Amino acid sequence: MKKIKTLILSTIVAGIIAAVPQVSAKADVNNINRVAVIENGVAYVKEGDLGAQWHQVASGVQQISLSGNRIGVVENGVAYVKEGDIGAEWHQLASGVQQLVLEGNRIGVIENGTAYVKEGSLAGDWHQLASGVQQISLSGNRVGVIEGGTAYAKEGDLSADWHQLASGVQQLVLEGNRVGVVENGVAYVKEGSFGAEWHQLASGVQQISLSGNRVGVIESGTAYAKEGDLSADWHQLGSGVKQIVLSGNRVGVLEYTTAYVKEGSFGAGWSSQASGVSQIALFSEQEQTPTKSKGQAIVDEARKYIGVPYVSGGTNPSGFDCSGLVQYVYNKLGISVLRTSQDQYFDSNAISVDRSNLQPGDLVFYNWGEGNKNGPGHVAIYSGNGYIIEAPRPNLKVQEVPMYSTGYVGAKRVIH
Repeated sequence: MKKIKTLILSTIVAGIIAAVPQVSAKADVNNINRVAVIENGVAYVKEGDLGAQWHQVASGVQQISLSGNRIGVVENGVAYVKEGDIGAEWHQLASGVQQLVLEGNRIGVIENGTAYVKEGSLAGDWHQLASGVQQISLSGNRVGVIEGGTAYAKEGDLSADWHQLASGVQQLVLEGNRVGVVENGVAYVKEGSFGAEWHQLASGVQQISLSGNRVGVIESGTAYAKEGDLSADWHQLGSGVKQIVLSGNRVGVLEYTTAYVKEGSFGAGWSSQASGVSQIALFSEQEQTPTKSKGQAIVDEARKYIGVPYVSGGTNPSGFDCSGLVQYVYNKLGISVLRTSQDQYFDSNAISVDRSNLQPGDLVFYNWGEGNKNGPGHVAIYSGNGYIIEAPRPNLKVQEVPMYSTGYVGAKRVIH
């Protein structure tokens, strides 16, 4: 089965590396930059600078995936994931696995042709999404699969409906509000809703990669990348390339059997990482230029807590109520907000926003719960495309769902 090359996940086939020292490493969850390779079935990971030491993490490995402080491997068909330090313990998740994908707090696998996703803790329940699947891709609250050569995607809750995107598809990549496919050797990208128009970018393509506002392709063995608008010019990166991977401000290629990584602009110099490589993976939280908006950073932070249970009065990742989630997420971005939904709504530092002008990161208020007389009783974070992230009510978990049609009071922006 052809593995998906999702960039933020950055799991693409590549690697060996010379003997590397094994040392312990601690993960800074607020600034994680990792590179992974596979050598003769042995997986190694480094963290921080490109010149950092390698750490052996597993053997008998067919695939490795990185996302945030999580590392996942498929070892002899069994999927394992660890989180936190590189030296943390492995958790066995599934067997008979053909593909493993990590993205934020979601994990996706293809097990004997069936796609499953879990969200939240590693011990969370699996949700069966589709059968007869060749590839799975995850990004934020979006899930995509290729089933019988046809690409489908959904967003929001895992039980949401599928949208058919394209047929004759060899590769599907989701990244933020962008979707990329390789269809009969031609690379297409759309941005915004699933119903948006496709933009044809290149032909003779073996692979496409997306990260932020960057796009990378391999065309007849030559790697190209562009950033910004989809109509931007291509930059040639290298020839003899088998794989390209983008993550944050880093670009990785597998040129013949040597893995190279550069960071910063496309014109920056390459750093040779390993030779004889069979897979390379990247995860970088350092952003490319232009940097993403503060509002999008709030949404990205909020998505990390999807699946956390609702707890009345909760203000931390062990459990949130609606305003506790908002306060915690905003504080993580260095923005101070008040504690309750009523106080957040009437905060003199917040400006009112018309529903037609909502931007990611805005606060959306509803006339529910205990606040009907003194102000809105429910608050959520607007995540774009008509969706919100919320801690809804007891017995439910933090979720990303379409905006509600009833009880809407108004919206506020506290990031001006």
